[in-house]
Amino acid sequence: MSQKLVTKNGKRFVLYISQELRNEITDCVNRDGTTLADFARDAFESYLCNRRQEERRRQLEESCMMFKNFDGQRLQAWGKTESDGWAL
Repeated sequence: MSQKLVTKNGKRFVLYISQELRNEITDCVNRDGTTLADFARDAFESYLCNRRQEERRRQLEESCMMFKNFDGQRLQAWGKTESDGWAL
């Protein structure tokens, strides 16, 4: 599905979509009793929210991996101390 984005005076844009997607969106709009503009705003807000969540998850995963590596290094260092015995 090819999509093109054309901006006009900073407030509107045209998004070319397939007829099947247009029909599905129109059905949702008619069923919910809303407007295409409201539907589009909600869809974009939801999409951006999901992107932000994915970015936070990626950052959290990266932080967890860094902590796991750090923790593993500390565990190895402690194991060496334990095996060498305590200095008196």
